[in-house]
Amino acid sequence: MSEPENIGLKKSFLGKSFLYHLGYYNSPDYLYSDKKLMREHIHDFKNNNLNTPNIFAQYSALELKKLNIKFDYIVRALGSEEALPNPKHPLSTLGKLLAEHLEAAFIPEILAKKKTPKIADKNKEERARLLKNAYSLNNPQLYNLNNNNILIIDDIATTGATLNAIHNVLSSSWPKGHYQYFTLGKTLDKYDTKEKKEEAARHNGAVAKEIFACL
Repeated sequence: MSEPENIGLKKSFLGKSFLYHLGYYNSPDYLYSDKKLMREHIHDFKNNNLNTPNIFAQYSALELKKLNIKFDYIVRALGSEEALPNPKHPLSTLGKLLAEHLEAAFIPEILAKKKTPKIADKNKEERARLLKNAYSLNNPQLYNLNNNNILIIDDIATTGATLNAIHNVLSSSWPKGHYQYFTLGKTLDKYDTKEKKEEAARHNGAVAKEIFACL
């Protein structure tokens, strides 16, 4: 099979803003990959295995630079068990390295969160309900995000509930901020066509090959 023409970031609109993502989380990658599947690489990231956060960060920064957007701040999603950001979390590693490469400020401490149940098995409505009012600002008087480009990052986007919840709490205080989303993977919808799923698998195979050629 030939590789897709566009290796790198994919773009879609997700509720409140544009989402940029490296690949797809649940595509049938076995059709186009004789090595690890993209979702397995993302699992390695989530478990801090094999230096994966650093490898993802370096490649992601290169691709984000191609957008020609000068990101001023980077904020990350908080896990279900996090009330405040854990500096050892892989998203902290990703955010810190992206900030260094993109010459942005990584400010995970701007957010606090109520502990929530894991939402991986929840539908769109349940996710939105669980995350409604879950996020809050931590010492907002220390920041001014108005007229700045803010990149909100997470590992996987499914319905956009987490990213949109963060967008809501930030934009409520800084409505003139410019918010964009970034994730490693995006979950395909069950209603996506067979052709869309196969294209996603081809894209994943090409991206994974380019990112992890050294492994």
